[in-house]
Amino acid sequence: MEKKKTFTEAPKQRLILVDIENLAGGSQFVSSTVSDIKHELTALLNLTDNDMIIIASGRYAYPGWAFAWQNVGRRVNSGINGADYEILQELDNVRPGRFSEVVVASGDGIFADSISRLGGKNIPVTVLACTGSCSKRLVLAASNTILYTPSYDIVEAA
Repeated sequence: MEKKKTFTEAPKQRLILVDIENLAGGSQFVSSTVSDIKHELTALLNLTDNDMIIIASGRYAYPGWAFAWQNVGRRVNSGINGADYEILQELDNVRPGRFSEVVVASGDGIFADSISRLGGKNIPVTVLACTGSCSKRLVLAASNTILYTPSYDIVEAA
């Protein structure tokens, strides 16, 4: 008699996409806030070693977080929306069944259409953004929204 093989299902993995410049209030503030952002995201999202974290930024912000946040995927692109384009590419590559949830840590409305498409494929998407800086379209597109008031100071660029 042949033994039946049993497989235990691996825990589902979350994809966490972080627009670090958006959470910091601009590329010039990333280096002074990266440890606070990391701490707050860890607490708010209950990050685990199983989560796949990808951080995106422009090339000028990259040195400000690259050494402070290890063991993450790194996406760097030039231009005013360089980080956004990197996150959009990641969102376009998400396939049903791969992740238990996708989290977009940004308030930028540019992600609303991609998030809506994922929702249409029954992929839950949570948006995490700073209070007062989250696009209404983004909130409507997401399955869940977490708005928080940062403990660090965000200085608005003039």
